[in-house]
Amino acid sequence: MSASNPNNPNNLYRGLFELLAVPGGTAAAMIALAATRPSRRELLNVARKEDCLPEVYARWDAEGQLSPAESVEHDQLVRQRASAADVLRVLPAGTLLVGAVGPRRGSGTLEVLLPDFAAVGALHEAVSRLGYRLRSTGDCFVQMDDPMHRGVATLRYAMSPLAEGAVAIEVQVAGVPVDARRNLPFTELAERATRLDGLACRALEPTRELLRRIVAFGARSAPVTVREIADLHALLSAPAVRIDHAWLQRKVELLKTWTGLRQIREAIVAKRLGASLSWGEFGRLIELGAARAEAGAAPGARTPRVGALLKNAFDLCHGAREDDLVAKLARNPAIVFGVLGAGYRVRAVPVSTKSYDAPRFLRIDGGLYLATGAGLMLLSLVDLREGARSALGERVRTGGRPVVLARWTTSRARAGTR
Repeated sequence: MSASNPNNPNNLYRGLFELLAVPGGTAAAMIALAATRPSRRELLNVARKEDCLPEVYARWDAEGQLSPAESVEHDQLVRQRASAADVLRVLPAGTLLVGAVGPRRGSGTLEVLLPDFAAVGALHEAVSRLGYRLRSTGDCFVQMDDPMHRGVATLRYAMSPLAEGAVAIEVQVAGVPVDARRNLPFTELAERATRLDGLACRALEPTRELLRRIVAFGARSAPVTVREIADLHALLSAPAVRIDHAWLQRKVELLKTWTGLRQIREAIVAKRLGASLSWGEFGRLIELGAARAEAGAAPGARTPRVGALLKNAFDLCHGAREDDLVAKLARNPAIVFGVLGAGYRVRAVPVSTKSYDAPRFLRIDGGLYLATGAGLMLLSLVDLREGARSALGERVRTGGRPVVLARWTTSRARAGTR
């Protein structure tokens, strides 16, 4: 690494990768180069963007080089790790922990998977005892023509903003998104999962963790970070880990999740990390995936279905809305059913904290709702502002009697079907 140009982003990328992948290695030289204020500022900007800040601060802390402001941020990151350990101790059996043990480094978010909606209540109760509350939800899908009433959802928990250093929790129910219409089921990821020492939750088997990462990279727009490349490298180079490359390639081809592999290759090229990596079969899979992604960039013409047209129309309404005409249309049962029937997810808007012993699909006051152990959620094509949610929740509490459209079976009853 050239000491003549420490601010070169490529140098910083390589140095950060070495700091993560080769502890005590040549990254020490990169850290030393940041002694001057301009270099230090650039290093921190890159480290924050690439999710590497905890390790940089830990190195400087060991050498007594942290400024007062940096010490405050470093302490907050340390508290996040302690907070994550508290959460891990209460996660119920059957929960899968994704990624490394602890929060997604640099982001302060712990990511977990649950098998189905019936498992939401136990997790909700466990984290609520620590002071967590359901702060927001992502998109949700319910499949009403299936006897098991399958569905997927995203839930996000957080502590009060005043609780400094508390890690957030992101929960994926029943699987992880592949694209706008497809999901990688929980059951495929849970196979061969290993229980963590002293904990009830389990960690993904390495090959399935690789598949989950490929899927996650392809389903998002954000680029792959140095942290994520280093995590892949650690997974692939661990002496005790055996990756089933044949199984992984079959799954990637079946799901056609080539975009995630292209994202990995683009990050490696952009950050000039190729010389630091030797990934053998996985490297060849990346090249194959990148080529397939580029070849399939122009899909064939297809006539959109009504549900897809409705979904796309409401996707143009960015941000949360008041209870206006668009919001009323967005929760119209016929429109919501049309979008779900086309295979697309809709918004799950939390409107009540009342928990239900078993998940169910309800019709209340002309709207469609998903009732879970985490509360009651309106199914809509747009999000609603806090005031509109509260008003709708009050209408639900004082309105007509809920009509149960479907009830999910319990996790125990479903266990034998997997």
